Amino acid sequence: MIPPDVKSVWIVSRTSRPCDVIGSFVDDRRNLGLLIGDIILYDESKIFPLKSHLEIEDLEGWDIQEKTPCRWTNGRAYLPLKHKKDTNSSMILLFKVLSKQSYILDQESDNIQKII
Repeated sequence: MIPPDVKSVWIVSRTSRPCDVIGSFVDDRRNLGLLIGDIILYDESKIFPLKSHLEIEDLEGWDIQEKTPCRWTNGRAYLPLKHKKDTNSSMILLFKVLSKQSYILDQESDNIQKII
C-alpha cells in the first residue's frame, strides 16, 4: 500500500555480480538486484501502468535498458510515482520480478543467521 502523500519509492534488494556467483568465465561485473518488468499502480477504480524505469535512461539505481521491456535494479532503485498526485486515496504498487540474482552470503550475514 502506498499512502496518498508518497510521490516516489525505492525498490531495495540484495545484489551480486554474475562473475562472482556464476563463475569467472562470465565476464559480467555489474551489481544486479532484481529484473523488473511491468510496474502497475492502482486504486479501487483506476490502473496506472508505470514506465519510467523503461523510459528514463539515467534513472537512479537502474542498470542499462534490456532489449525486452525490463530492467535490472542495482540494489536501490528509484521509482517516481507520477500518477500518484492524481488521487487522494492509498494505492497498491505491483511490480513483476522476472528474475533475481543469486548472491553469496558474507561472513556477517552467516553469523546473524546462526544466532537466529
